[in-house]
Amino acid sequence: MKSGSVLAAGSEHAEETKRKRMAERGERPASERIPILQIEDFLLTSIQVPLHDRLALQFQRDLLQTIERTRAKGLLIDITAIDVVDSFITRILVEIAKMASLMGVKTVIVGLRPEISITLVEFGVEFNGIETALNLEKGLEMLRAWKKGDYGENYGENRD
Repeated sequence: MKSGSVLAAGSEHAEETKRKRMAERGERPASERIPILQIEDFLLTSIQVPLHDRLALQFQRDLLQTIERTRAKGLLIDITAIDVVDSFITRILVEIAKMASLMGVKTVIVGLRPEISITLVEFGVEFNGIETALNLEKGLEMLRAWKKGDYGENYGENRD
């Protein structure tokens, strides 16, 4: 057996062991996680994949740990890429916003497409205490205004 083959086999075994340990702890590899970026004092995340139970829980943990580590003031969650917003996804989004709020972070959900908005209204879904914005730019504008103290009931009036 060549030494390169032994090294490759050892490397594969180490990777498999690492995957098993992560699975036992309920963790996902970085490639199977939803990325979280920091822009100014805010965090931005874009959900690009279907959320299943384990990924949703990992996403919640990752967000809360990132909020703590970065001391973020706001959170933008972009759901533009989600085709269907069902009760599970809605519950996850509401829970994330409540958890972030407990940590002093304002959450804005952006990218609600017309068909998603219609479905949410038809099902009577309410995002109590969660702000929404048409797009990332508007959401970031809302968070900046909130941070400066310019955000209130009349936010957006007489603005271009």
